[in-house]
Amino acid sequence: MFLSHTNIARFRWPIDDPRLGDFAARIPRVNELAEQSDGFVWRFTGEFKPRGKELSWDDPLRFFNVSVWRDLGSLLTFVRLPQHVAMMQRRSEWIVPVEGPSSALWWIEESTRPDVGDAIRAISWIAVRGETSVAFTARSPFSHQPPAGHSGSEH
Repeated sequence: MFLSHTNIARFRWPIDDPRLGDFAARIPRVNELAEQSDGFVWRFTGEFKPRGKELSWDDPLRFFNVSVWRDLGSLLTFVRLPQHVAMMQRRSEWIVPVEGPSSALWWIEESTRPDVGDAIRAISWIAVRGETSVAFTARSPFSHQPPAGHSGSEH
């Protein structure tokens, strides 16, 4: 099993707005550091095309990260890198706080690659049901696999 991670945010302005210039300039380097990190498996780089119930998430200012890691320790090691910490310390300059959960973790089969729909379902799971072994945060990690019958994409 691998650990899938997502976080969502809402930019204060469109990504091409000069006020987000410093943030936008940092993204490639932080992504590169993630991809070079021990335990990094994959990250979503496609375009999100909402469908069905997910349409309410169709907001041009909404930002998604979806990635897959070998384990929580690998993800936390990356998150604590100085370049990532520096961005997080300035997030209030660029990001509007979202209502409800803004991140989620969930276990997936190693052959699975989640998409933004899976991320929305994981965050929604936490918002409705709280943190369980199906979807949780780093504050309340579940180190074991999800209950039988949950593949990680069944949020």
